[in-house]
Amino acid sequence: MKPRLTGSLAVNASVLAGAQYLSAGIGFVSSVMVARMLGPTGYGAVTLLVAFPTLVWSVTAVKSILVTTRYLAQFQAARRFEDVASLCKLAYSLDLLSAVAALVLVAGTAPWVARTVYHLPDRWWLMVAVATAFPAASLAGASSSVLLAWSRFRQLAALQLIGGSLSFVLIVCALQLRTGITGVVLATAFGQALAGLILTVGAARTMGADGVRAWWTASTDRIRPLLGELRASFGWSYVAATMGAVITQLPVMMLGRLRGPEDAGFYRIASSIVTVGTQLEGAMGQVAYPTLSAGGPAGLRALLKAWTVWPGLPAAALIAAAIPVLPLVVAPVLGPGYTAMVPGAQIMMIGAAVGAALFWLNAVYLARGHFEALARASILYALIVAGPGWLLGSRWGFLGFATLAAGGRLLVTLWLLAQVVRQRVRATPS
Repeated sequence: MKPRLTGSLAVNASVLAGAQYLSAGIGFVSSVMVARMLGPTGYGAVTLLVAFPTLVWSVTAVKSILVTTRYLAQFQAARRFEDVASLCKLAYSLDLLSAVAALVLVAGTAPWVARTVYHLPDRWWLMVAVATAFPAASLAGASSSVLLAWSRFRQLAALQLIGGSLSFVLIVCALQLRTGITGVVLATAFGQALAGLILTVGAARTMGADGVRAWWTASTDRIRPLLGELRASFGWSYVAATMGAVITQLPVMMLGRLRGPEDAGFYRIASSIVTVGTQLEGAMGQVAYPTLSAGGPAGLRALLKAWTVWPGLPAAALIAAAIPVLPLVVAPVLGPGYTAMVPGAQIMMIGAAVGAALFWLNAVYLARGHFEALARASILYALIVAGPGWLLGSRWGFLGFATLAAGGRLLVTLWLLAQVVRQRVRATPS
């Protein structure tokens, strides 16, 4: 018989994953529309113009969500609401400052990147426009942490779906008005900003309903004793999340430089297809994380085995079943110009299937405070992809990068799993 918590996780994850799938599906439909109307080269140009500012933001961003969720879940469970407000003020402030820093850096470097790296000298201002959305979009991180800590999975799912739907409407309007690359990039940026603001309003209402004071009026003195521990956690979390974001954007930029916008577009749209699989993994992990952070149940090892059997393995089987279907749907949906990307996308889907089976893996490390292990794993992954990437990207283009991405993810996942199996991931005092 499955533990009760396993059933609860499956239900909550289904709700969250369902909304994220709808949101991802809406985003994928908009990508398909852009890909068909602008063609491989135009779609690749949009991808490149969004990739550079996103890469800069990934380097400057503090990535508060992973650390904040852990502590907020503990504070909320203990009804320490003054600490909640204090930590929220710190998290929101750090995210806003990092977003402003990214905007300044992009504004100063975009002309050179557009001219020298992309050979799109007249489009530099679009990269700056994308970066202007970062301050509002940065609010999504701490806001999501609040909703996760309060176990408001349905509310988080609904708000994410609303944000994705608004972005879709903006992009469709840009396409219908025939604004081309410019309109699509601007619509993407505005959609990101709206999504951040929507989540912020939802988080504020959730805390207010529970009697938590407005976070912007709180003092950070309440969490001063935790600053040393938070500094270390934020540091390792920053490294892990930055490496992950860099590996998301760097292959796009490298392919754009080595092979042109078409291969860059192939990588981006293949990543969008793989997101269909990783959304399920992410939703289940998001539900497991606050449960484990708040203390977790006894018999963790038995619970993890149960989670792997259900819902891990069924989720992995579902993703794996989609792999042979890709050749049948890509050409009719995207157009014949995209058939060359199918083998690479299939390879990347294998990594997504493995990740879904072990969806709880990152949550265990995060809940136990082992941010440094995830950071080292991210660095290893980055070295695997970026190191030989220049050579393989030059020779085999998108397919070479796709193989590196899937192989690197599998290797890193097995390394993290081995530490858990050997019981080297133990709880750390909070």
